[in-house]
Amino acid sequence: CGLNPAPGRLFKFLGILVVESLAATALGMSVGSVAPSVESAIAVAPAVMVIFIVFGGLYVVNTPFYLKWVPNASLIRWAYEALCVNEFAGLELQPLAANGPLSVTKGEQVLQTLGYQDSSVKGAVIAQFGIVLANYVFTYFSLWKQKPSFEKVKPYKVDTNEPLYSDNNISDKTNNIQSSIKPT
Repeated sequence: CGLNPAPGRLFKFLGILVVESLAATALGMSVGSVAPSVESAIAVAPAVMVIFIVFGGLYVVNTPFYLKWVPNASLIRWAYEALCVNEFAGLELQPLAANGPLSVTKGEQVLQTLGYQDSSVKGAVIAQFGIVLANYVFTYFSLWKQKPSFEKVKPYKVDTNEPLYSDNNISDKTNNIQSSIKPT
């Protein structure tokens, strides 16, 4: 299927995708917890995801100093990094040209070009779990702050002199019901 045939790489690949799915779900819950309606959550979530895709490291490499935190918070960046390291670490390639990008012979050269030479699958997956945890905590506190408040329940005072059920009481209620349902 074109993936690295080394033992265990397929299961790491699938595990990375599962963690990415968990992170995306947690992000969706975070967006949904602050949105005032379902419609607004559906409108905001793709915009947030596009920001994470753009700043994920593939499209924007040099981010402004005030946005340096966005790539670290991007679930796309960490998944992409983990998938690249999983695929290219230790991979031997057949060069297709003598010079240029097609002259690469080792996967480590690709990782160095991407800036992932010091990265590991474990580190990227831990970062993904950090994003999942941060989103769950944010969602919890967001929903906790928005929890509905109710009036305190007051005890019901019962008149102890009047029985709750008596034959007179039941027959009066039956008469009232029958009188309200008169055939016309």
